[in-house]
Amino acid sequence: GWDDDGILRRAEAGGARIVMNPDDRELAELYRCCAVFLFPSLYEGFGLPLVEAMACGGAAVVSTADAVREVVGPAAPLLDPNDLPGWRDALRRAITDREYLAPFRRKGLAHAASFTWERAARQTHAARAWLRLCSSRRGAFSLRSAARRHHAPRRRRRKHTTCANWR
Repeated sequence: GWDDDGILRRAEAGGARIVMNPDDRELAELYRCCAVFLFPSLYEGFGLPLVEAMACGGAAVVSTADAVREVVGPAAPLLDPNDLPGWRDALRRAITDREYLAPFRRKGLAHAASFTWERAARQTHAARAWLRLCSSRRGAFSLRSAARRHHAPRRRRRKHTTCANWR
């Protein structure tokens, strides 16, 4: 697992600094100062560490897992999580070429600013309203009308979608 003592001992012997359970201030400093934040996840529910890293000005190289791609948008280079030589090369380049990730640091700061608790609450409220109305089976219901009813901002225009027969 991630806390395997053997792996940690080898990392420390190789010069890695192991920081266990940093407080918020220490974590922000680690994100901001690291050469690169590698995130080779095979599966991710959301990826809050990525938003935290971007908000602190950290640069990340991330996997192509769907949720990870959605979270970072254009703010990080993407690699297949199983491409070990690719990860090695990205790490080497991040350490030896300080300009490699500089544009991603700038994009990350701007992209992280789009993640707000207010926006998350609006989207959650609209999604819950949509599910409630769909499960009531009162007939056809469109995503567009739900967004208008619950004052959730529309992300983009979609074709009319109904869930009248959705189960």
